[in-house]
Amino acid sequence: MAEAVLEATGLIKRYDQNGVPFEVLRGLDFSIRPGEFVAVLGPSGSGKSTFLNLVGLMDRPSSGTVLLAGEPVSADSEDARAALRNRHIGFVFQFDALMPEFSVLENVLMPARIALAAGREPASAQGKGWPGLEARARLILEKLGVGPHAERMPRELSGGERQRAALARALVNGPAVLLADEPTGNLDRPNAELVFSSLRELADGFGVAVVMVTHNESSVGYATRAVRLSDGRLAAG
Repeated sequence: MAEAVLEATGLIKRYDQNGVPFEVLRGLDFSIRPGEFVAVLGPSGSGKSTFLNLVGLMDRPSSGTVLLAGEPVSADSEDARAALRNRHIGFVFQFDALMPEFSVLENVLMPARIALAAGREPASAQGKGWPGLEARARLILEKLGVGPHAERMPRELSGGERQRAALARALVNGPAVLLADEPTGNLDRPNAELVFSSLRELADGFGVAVVMVTHNESSVGYATRAVRLSDGRLAAG
């Protein structure tokens, strides 16, 4: 069995509310292996986004450890954490956040442009440079069913198509982990199910570890496993 690509142990996140400490996460443990699609469910205010921010290296825990590819990252500098995010983690949010002045393909390639500008060749380039990245971007768009729209502007796509383009953007650098924060919250049921299906296909076909936080109970049927966040901890089912 493959080793966990992302692991969190004893995560505590504490905030100060008018001088009174408040714990959102209370010793949370989590791990995911390549090719898994884990749905994290829970009501509003349960700490789902806080959890995602911590394992996505967007925030630091009050205590506990986050390991990416077996290496502890909680104590790294902000620059080092930003580099790790860009190289190893893809993000998808409720709103696609595609830039309207760029084509779908240009939007998808944006994380690769950022990496190259910083002097880091994305893992997905495999020494081939820019032509290799563009070919990968087009391949991912094809697999997600939006390949024919690569040259179009985001405003010309439906909401579901834009969200699948956002999925392609999150994958272009070849991340080990894809983190999705309520990716269907702005979609109707048919488009939501297309996104869930796409996420499952990404886990199966690309070997990406997918972590999705959501209110949507329909996601359970697409995930390889589901966990629920309650009282600051995760439990199966």
